[in-house]
Amino acid sequence: MPWSSHPRSWQSLKARARAMRHESTPAEAKLWESLRGKHMGGINFRRQHAIGPYVVDFYTPAAKLIVEVDGPVHDTQSERDAERESYLTALFAPRDKRSATGRLSRASIH
Repeated sequence: MPWSSHPRSWQSLKARARAMRHESTPAEAKLWESLRGKHMGGINFRRQHAIGPYVVDFYTPAAKLIVEVDGPVHDTQSERDAERESYLTALFAPRDKRSATGRLSRASIH
């Protein structure tokens, strides 16, 4: 099942996702205020959700949409980000043309 994590890695990813929820960047926190509680047209978003071996910033299973907010950590890990984006994009194509990933810069969230 590609949209969930392998049971063996789930426990470590679960702990990491929980820690990341408590250490949100200001941009992530601001975006979460708009997404939480189905404020976006009744769509339920999850914050810091594990998909495969990765934890994504925001995910909605109803639309199969991933939203990533580029924070300072992304300035130094472009190779790892490219691998991650390739993995996540491969989950969509070519089976489901209705799915997408989105990436926002922290400067674009006011």
